Amino acid sequence: MKGPLDKLVEKVSRNSVDHPDIDQRDIQELIWAMLARAKFSDLQPHLKSIASQFLTPQDLAGLNNDALSMLTDNQIANSFIKEPPFLQQIYEAEARIRNTVTNPTASFGDVERIAIISGDAPMGPGSREIPSGRWSNHPDGYLIRYVPSGYSTTKVCIYVPAGSPAVGKEFDPALHVAVPGNTSRQRLLQSGRFQRLGS
Repeated sequence: MKGPLDKLVEKVSRNSVDHPDIDQRDIQELIWAMLARAKFSDLQPHLKSIASQFLTPQDLAGLNNDALSMLTDNQIANSFIKEPPFLQQIYEAEARIRNTVTNPTASFGDVERIAIISGDAPMGPGSREIPSGRWSNHPDGYLIRYVPSGYSTTKVCIYVPAGSPAVGKEFDPALHVAVPGNTSRQRLLQSGRFQRLGS
């Protein structure tokens, strides 16, 4: 992950493992709110409660002091009016997410409809055809593959060959993002939260 919130998002992903009682959808909604630069003080109460369990008071203060969050949506729109259409679409979606996560009557589904574009994504520039379930060499010395089921569940498979420098090292899913071959598709943040599949 890269960006001004990379360490905070990593913290939420990692700390979510210790809170199996908190629904994954609530954690996802919190991450979307953070990425949209919503002010912590404006969030719905349930999101404030979750954020307080995953982040320190200093982290939460930082979420309140983001310079972009001090601007109105109209000021943001005017600032980025000359940006390419795809960036304008992102800024518009972020503004809509900020408004939604602060609305006490809004649901997870309301945020999800803004954050997730439905349908098949067209092939983006620099895309590569990658067969589903393909193994890849990881720089740390093991083989890894990601088998996503939508954006909310990913089966992560790891193979550590004998004698590899990865033998005996702990794998921390919170440090990994599954990157699709199609650059128009979403990258998938990983966490170590266990999910039982099937019966």
